[in-house]
Amino acid sequence: DTEGFIVIHPEGTADDMGFQFWNSGDFSEVDDVGFLSTLIDTIASEYNINTDRVYSMGMSNGGFMSYTLACEAQNTFKAIANVTGTMSEDSWNTLTMSNPPIMGTPILHIHGTQDDVVPIDGSMSVVGGWGGAPPVDSIVSYWSSIHNCNAIDTLFYPQNTTAYRYHSDTDSNKVWYYKIDGMGHEWPEPSTSYGIVASEVIWDFFSKQ
Repeated sequence: DTEGFIVIHPEGTADDMGFQFWNSGDFSEVDDVGFLSTLIDTIASEYNINTDRVYSMGMSNGGFMSYTLACEAQNTFKAIANVTGTMSEDSWNTLTMSNPPIMGTPILHIHGTQDDVVPIDGSMSVVGGWGGAPPVDSIVSYWSSIHNCNAIDTLFYPQNTTAYRYHSDTDSNKVWYYKIDGMGHEWPEPSTSYGIVASEVIWDFFSKQ
């Protein structure tokens, strides 16, 4: 209400155990890129939205999916934010082997150094199709190269949060990386006392795109 945007909360497919998931790689026949892209078209037909300012954000598997959209649906999603997720091996290969190269989607990545579900060092198991991408530092660095970033601004927040904002000579809002020392697989909010509130950081990033 304050900032003038709408939020859509789509739900993923339920697996055989009843757990919902997003197919952010090549481990399911579900076409979630197609589903989410069509969803935006449907919303745009019913509401007066600015289709040049549509973003994707998610936590964990939702973060994986947001990265997949950054690689495969750039014309629909103009920026993405990821909390505690990373890239699937399939999305990473799409990014690095794309010819012609993928145009840079602005990305925000928030991750804790003690995340034992999606380890920041890239050691996540490939069982189920989730792992296979390199460490988060390497992923962020690769995205910064896509955006031709040649410098980093470093910001320090209370409670062990360090923000790295990669920038070119003309733009400092294309790649943001918030690394939180000691944080596990969780969402930064006021009660966690990490010095940032993830929702506020995400909107700050999106609002600059």
